[in-house]
Amino acid sequence: MKAINIHTHQVDFQSDDYQVLSIEALDFLFVEGCSQPRSSHQLSLAFEAFVARFPSNVYFSIGIHPWKADSPEAQQLLDESGAFTHTAVESFRSLLQHPRVVLMGEIGLDKLCDAPFDKQLLLFEQQLSLAAEMKKPVILHVVKAMDEVLALHRRFSSQIPAWIIHGFRGNAQQ
Repeated sequence: MKAINIHTHQVDFQSDDYQVLSIEALDFLFVEGCSQPRSSHQLSLAFEAFVARFPSNVYFSIGIHPWKADSPEAQQLLDESGAFTHTAVESFRSLLQHPRVVLMGEIGLDKLCDAPFDKQLLLFEQQLSLAAEMKKPVILHVVKAMDEVLALHRRFSSQIPAWIIHGFRGNAQQ
């Protein structure tokens, strides 16, 4: 049996504040991460140093969690129209091209968290666009927003290879 942990969070690539238990017992481990916006070159260097701390059976996903949609860091990624800035797009592309970044996530929508839903939706759509462009599967966090996610799924499903939902709480029709 293969053991895969697909849900380990890492807050910042430059932090030592991470804990990964029993890596040796896993066939694969996926670490989700986010970081402060910076140039794609700086981000690539920080990420490369971060990745080097882990054995080769550890893979990564990147994305902005819906709980962080209203954070100053997330808002710095957007221009006045709500689109990702050029720097943000280049930073995400740089990370998504890394051979050990195999997913985009954890991204999604959460109607029960404090972050305004409209800001979550803007970030989610921008991240789905990047996942589609880079042909990366997505890991979704969805709380009380399955209809909105399904509407976006219809729009992006042919361009994103897989949609992984953890903790699905929808209904049979969804």
